[in-house]
Amino acid sequence: MRVFGHPLHPMLVHFPIAFWTLATVCDALALAGLAQTWRFGWLALAIGTTAALPTAIAGLLDFARLEARAMKTGTLHMALMGCAFLVYTAALGLRTRAWAPLPVPGLSAILCSVAGFLLLAIGGHFGAALVYRYSAGREETR
Repeated sequence: MRVFGHPLHPMLVHFPIAFWTLATVCDALALAGLAQTWRFGWLALAIGTTAALPTAIAGLLDFARLEARAMKTGTLHMALMGCAFLVYTAALGLRTRAWAPLPVPGLSAILCSVAGFLLLAIGGHFGAALVYRYSAGREETR
């Protein structure tokens, strides 16, 4: 999917990656004793999870246009990023009550956040491989 001739998925991926990473950093800071970062992490997690939806849709549309030689890498990228989305969504659910963050950090929510970050990093590696190894989303110049 393209907007003004540029692929949309690479434009959007920065938002969930940045906000989910920030949420994980805030969780680590909350564990280290900076309790006020817990609420900010909750907000970053909610924004990242919301931003992931249009990003995933654009990615699915790009996935449908992948060359056969890139399908295995594309499938791994899609599966890992889908798992990251599910784990981060679980982390958000574990720390939310009545559409607001719980007052204290929960270990299960923090563990989900860390697991989501690991999945995000590995899935991102495969996404980069699609671009740099297989030239996914690149327009051919003639």
